[in-house]
Amino acid sequence: MKAKAVKPAVSAKNAKGAPVKNERPSSSSANVGQFVEEILQKTSELLLSQINEGNIKQHGQQLGTVVSDNLRKNLSSDFKNLAMIFKNTAYTEGFHAGSHLQRRGF
Repeated sequence: MKAKAVKPAVSAKNAKGAPVKNERPSSSSANVGQFVEEILQKTSELLLSQINEGNIKQHGQQLGTVVSDNLRKNLSSDFKNLAMIFKNTAYTEGFHAGSHLQRRGF
């Protein structure tokens, strides 16, 4: 039985062909450590940008809630994109590995 080729979703563009912001090309492997580090880096950068004297004076005791809401709002689409890239990379590598094994007669 010959496997049908299934083309994974294009990770560098959205459905309309527009580039996705802040997207890095997928690496040669679905690296969980790199995936987690990128999430932590994006979160840290946004968190540190939100905690400043002006925001502390403006929001006082509510600063934690305000920062949390901003993190959720601003990072949700980035994290969805990163997760999709990770998933597509893992799928593609698995597909290629399976295709390679089938050609070798396993």
